[in-house]
Amino acid sequence: IVDFSSRSDVDNYTIVKESTLANALTVILNEEQHSYENYTKEGILNIILNKNIGYLQNIKGGIFILDNLSKEEIELLEYRANLVLKTSLGKIERQIGDL
Repeated sequence: IVDFSSRSDVDNYTIVKESTLANALTVILNEEQHSYENYTKEGILNIILNKNIGYLQNIKGGIFILDNLSKEEIELLEYRANLVLKTSLGKIERQIGDL
């Protein structure tokens, strides 16, 4: 799970770039508040399309971008996940090193 918890995390797209390299199910939680301009979602979609992996969206074992989940839904996904990366915590190396 890659969790974009705030708009300030927009510059931290390297986590999405690196996590989508793995040949595994990737769930991206977009917790950006809905507005006219959805910078975070657009940035995530651009990475997926630029890497030519758009065909992996919303298929078994692919990439899922989820918006507007309740706190309980997020907790359930995080509980079931093998790895949770939060953009607010910095680079992948740091987060994995903390494991």
